Amino acid sequence: MNKYEKGLVVEDNSPDEFGYYRTRPDDFKVGIPDTLNMRILLPIVFELLKSISYFGIVYFFTTYIWMDIGMDRKFIARIKTGLNFFYYFAILLGAVLSDQYFGNFKMIFFSSCLTVVGMILIGISTLETIKDSVKVPLFIVSMFLLFGIGSSFINPSIIAFSGNQVRKGYKPTKTDGVYIDSRATVERCYRYIYSASIVGGIVGTYIAPRIKNYDSPIINPLSSLAIMFVGIAAFISGYKIYYRNPITESSISKAYRCIKYALNNKKSSNSNWLDSSKSSKGGNYDDEFVDGLKRIKSMTT
Repeated sequence: MNKYEKGLVVEDNSPDEFGYYRTRPDDFKVGIPDTLNMRILLPIVFELLKSISYFGIVYFFTTYIWMDIGMDRKFIARIKTGLNFFYYFAILLGAVLSDQYFGNFKMIFFSSCLTVVGMILIGISTLETIKDSVKVPLFIVSMFLLFGIGSSFINPSIIAFSGNQVRKGYKPTKTDGVYIDSRATVERCYRYIYSASIVGGIVGTYIAPRIKNYDSPIINPLSSLAIMFVGIAAFISGYKIYYRNPITESSISKAYRCIKYALNNKKSSNSNWLDSSKSSKGGNYDDEFVDGLKRIKSMTT
């Protein structure tokens, strides 16, 4: 049986203005994903270009402090380890700030601006006119506090934002019993945006060594900056067509309570251990949220 065949069953079953049923219709047999529209494609394009820009800067960071500044390789490895740890913490913090305080769109926009400022200062730090006593601290601070935090804050927000652009519910197709299922569409959206991130990383890592100019180190950050500008322009071009969900509790805190409840109430009869948290009173989440966690888990494991 297809994993979208069962669907969600709640009380109201009237279609909205776009023809979507909020709940599973009686003749529902199978759910299929909808085509991805511009509201979803623009964030995916942004993620692709942002990843190209990000990995271009990361490559430049390693080569610049080794070949141009002359730092020891072991010291560089320690810096990169600290940078990665810092980024993971910033991703979690960004998710909480986005969900509970600012909203995804504002978080993406302002984090992108912070990233751009970091790139500009990274480029400035490579200029020969900058004193050595200023160059290295400016470069490190720009990488960690501006570029690092900005790019890390973007990651959880852009994923959640793209998923929120999907109309929720079931829409009938020309085939009897076959409906467009928003859950399948969200999963397709997540696969595309994760793929965009991976492809962007590959492209950025491939391009960066080929545009590096050892006589003018600023070429690399400027190239990444130009790509990031295009990505931001693509993203904000959809300002008027995006859906904006109201600011609520952080998905991380909801996921934590959901997982904790499922672990403490495992049932051998469930096909997935997360199903134990369905219909529970342990947190501000519904069965659809649990299904979303299951889809994310299936895509990342």
